[in-house]
Amino acid sequence: MKPTPIHVWRERNHVRMVDFAGWALPIFHSGILEEHHVVRQAAGLFDVSHMGRLRIEGPHAFALLQLALTNDLSALQPGRGRYTLLCLENGGTLDDAIAFRLADEAFQLIPNAVNKDAVLAHLLGLRARNDFRVEIIDQTDSTAMLALQGPSSARILADLSPEPIDELRFFAHMDAMIGGIACCVSRSGYTGEDGFEISCAAGQGEALWTAILEAGQPHGLLPAGLGARDSLRIEAGLPLYGHELSREINAAYSGLDFAIKLEKSDFIGKQAVAAASRDGRERVLSGFCLSVRAVPREGFAIARNGAEIGRVTSGVFSPTLGRGIGMAYIEARHAVIGAPIEVAIRQKAAPAVIVERPFVPRGRRA
Repeated sequence: MKPTPIHVWRERNHVRMVDFAGWALPIFHSGILEEHHVVRQAAGLFDVSHMGRLRIEGPHAFALLQLALTNDLSALQPGRGRYTLLCLENGGTLDDAIAFRLADEAFQLIPNAVNKDAVLAHLLGLRARNDFRVEIIDQTDSTAMLALQGPSSARILADLSPEPIDELRFFAHMDAMIGGIACCVSRSGYTGEDGFEISCAAGQGEALWTAILEAGQPHGLLPAGLGARDSLRIEAGLPLYGHELSREINAAYSGLDFAIKLEKSDFIGKQAVAAASRDGRERVLSGFCLSVRAVPREGFAIARNGAEIGRVTSGVFSPTLGRGIGMAYIEARHAVIGAPIEVAIRQKAAPAVIVERPFVPRGRRA
């Protein structure tokens, strides 16, 4: 397993780690439930150094990304970012990512850890086939990345930095000194709460981690792991690659229309995505809430009047709501808010209802 820049700190503090996309990361520090609740009520600090960090710069950087990404970067100003997908020609998703514009001819792309190498190879292939004059630099190993998430996040950073970080809008980024360390910080995250994602040189990663933990102690800050990160993102109704997104699922079914700009002149996979949108979506990504105390899991069958209409893609017992919730691709004609369904759990049909996402109202975002 590959260590992150926070690995030595975790070893000193006897934090158990598991293999996640080839990286050594913790499921939890103190406990999943405690970490989940503290992010909703105060703040949690996640090590997300496993996420990819690709810098794309040069005279054709915009042209390359405009072709590779489903979202439209033409109006994206330096200092701003956008959520986007990278599609394949069949309309399936290679990955979802955030693209930040650093300067007129410089961008940063944040892909998922499991897909970073595939995304890098994809971009290099597009560069070669189109003779784009652009440099693509993999900064994943040379940097650390932390996610400070929760309603107290801005106050914690205010104690560490003279910069007006709290004035950042959602998906905006800036360079800032945090705890005396040169960082790039964006107002973004994967929890449904207000928060920030902060990157710095890998050699400064542990110092930044400990500085934020110390500054956050009076605010109730706790370190958090993969378990809470997953339950928080499900409550927020956010997709995860390999669950709601994949190479086989047409991006048109994902409900991410805000990140797919079919009016663009072109992007990889546009024809297949447009056809699925035009011809009627066979399946719709939907949220559901169980009416009994049970936990839905990935792959569980979903039925209506005894006939299967879909499969669970993500499920969890919601710590905030106190009941089982999940997401599933459901046949479009049955994907109606308020419609009753049954989830097959332990050979029993657990009653549930299709509901809107997010399951939990999202926190303040500037």
